[in-house]
Amino acid sequence: MELSYSRFILRPKKDLNHFSRLAHREGVFLKYDSYYAEYTPWLEFGDLSVYDYLNHIRSTNKIPDLILKKFDLDKDKKNIRHDRFFNHGLNNLSQKACKLKINDFISKLKDSDLEEYSGSLRIDCNNLYTLEEFLQFYNSLCKKLISKIEYFEDPCPYNDLNWGQLRGLSIPLAIDRNSFDDEHFDFEIYKPSIDFKPLSTKPVIYSSYMGSDLDRYHTYLELMSHGDLSLFHGIDTPNLFLDQSHLFQYQGSYCFLNTQSVDILYSKLKGMMWTKL
Repeated sequence: MELSYSRFILRPKKDLNHFSRLAHREGVFLKYDSYYAEYTPWLEFGDLSVYDYLNHIRSTNKIPDLILKKFDLDKDKKNIRHDRFFNHGLNNLSQKACKLKINDFISKLKDSDLEEYSGSLRIDCNNLYTLEEFLQFYNSLCKKLISKIEYFEDPCPYNDLNWGQLRGLSIPLAIDRNSFDDEHFDFEIYKPSIDFKPLSTKPVIYSSYMGSDLDRYHTYLELMSHGDLSLFHGIDTPNLFLDQSHLFQYQGSYCFLNTQSVDILYSKLKGMMWTKL
């Protein structure tokens, strides 16, 4: 299988996490025949750089399974059903489900909009706390606010003892970065860009890896193929990058694919400069 690649840059509109301050994100598109895949690393979370990733493919002379999965999705895209789905709002309280990073949540605790919000909150802690620190924080929240929280994502680094204690207190939990199935969490956050398949029997929330439009589109295709459309997912992440297209559109609480944006995306991919790997 002969691969070609084309590098690209994503330019954030704002800081995406506390590790990177408006740093450009470098990614790479991979092409086989007329099919496309993407690799956009987050170096601060241990991913290989684009340079090292391409060298790894060269040295092993083997295409990673995740890339082959994306080629298969791309090849089969015309046969995959298209349906509406629910998407949580990222820091957006106008949606029926809203995801907030922990610092955004803390900053909104005195906000009347948060008190009046009638939807479900998803709080992403990014393993910020120790077990003791998280319990202290959790116990400082009023019962009315706690009743709105669907889950805390990664409240502290995972281990069986600590998360078992949290579950014993009936605190709803979600785990990211593909762990393993056990009784200590309620939702698995599944990122098709970096995970081959869900590993748990718990409800699965499909999430983009904050890459390019192709990453979001492929995540959508996998959701349409295998996901539970009764759940709220995290595929649409608007207004993160400059030159980001409106890949999805909304009608009330429902999210739909913007097929015109998909056509423009593939026209851009076809017109890029490609180098044989």
